[in-house]
Order: sequence, then C-alpha cells, then structure tokens
Amino acid sequence: MLKRHRDTTFNGDEDKPISIIITTLSAHAYSGEETIGAALRTILKNMHLYVEERDGIKWVENPVNPAENFADKWAETPEKEKKFFQWMERAQRDFGLYLTANAYGELPDDLQEALSRETVEKVLPLIALAAPAIISSPEAVSAEVVKIKNEGGATKPWCR
Repeated sequence: MLKRHRDTTFNGDEDKPISIIITTLSAHAYSGEETIGAALRTILKNMHLYVEERDGIKWVENPVNPAENFADKWAETPEKEKKFFQWMERAQRDFGLYLTANAYGELPDDLQEALSRETVEKVLPLIALAAPAIISSPEAVSAEVVKIKNEGGATKPWCR
C-alpha cells in the first residue's frame, strides 16, 4: 500500500522515493504488530528513525550488506531526499485519516485519491469481505498470527 501511495503521489517522477528504501525502512520500523492498521501506524510513525546520518551523509543501510547505502543518490540529487520526506509526511496524513476515523471498508476521499480510485475499487470489495470475519472472530485472527510466528515467519531474517 505504501509503494502504491508513492506511485500515485509522484506519477512517474524519476526522483520519487525508491522501493528498496520504503521496504527497508518499513521492515526496520515494523515491530510485530498483529494487524495491518497497527503495522501501518507504527511504520509511518517510526520509519524515519532508521534514516541515519554518517559523516554528514544520509544513510539507509542495506541489512544484508551494511556497507551499502540505499540512499546514496540523495547526496548527488537532494531532490530525492526531499521527495522521500514529503511523501512520508503525506502518507502519514493520508493513512492517518483512515487509521483514526474509519471502519473497515470505508476509505476517506483523500486516501482514495492517494491510492487511485481504480485501485480502491478493485481492493475495497475484498476488504469488505474479510472485515466481518475479522470483527466477528478476532480470536481466529490472533490464532493465525501466532501460527505464522510459530512456523518461523520471521519478518527480519537478518536479525537472527
């Protein structure tokens, strides 16, 4: 959802935040939340904390190769860094509206625009189908989360 939001926000702009930065920072910020909403809330609140500064250079460390900086282009094209933080602020605002005020199956107009109405029209019926099961049986959802965790579905394999 975050990368789709980025795509619609920048509509082909070559200086848009790159996927590997969004994915890496999201993985770092994720803290094992059991719902998508809780995960989004935590990720959007904390992902910026994993952008380091090393000798005056912004750094997003490759978790597999710590010597590699995924944000290496930010120094030579400052617009890339600027657009990353602009996107993050917009994502916090757009998703924040949904996460604090809306029920399953309802998306605020701003978020629908940010994700594109076409995407929302495709996905919303699927969310609406899943919502009653989640609402009526949170125990089943929790059991599924525990099962995934117990079967070794680690989200941060580089931390082992």
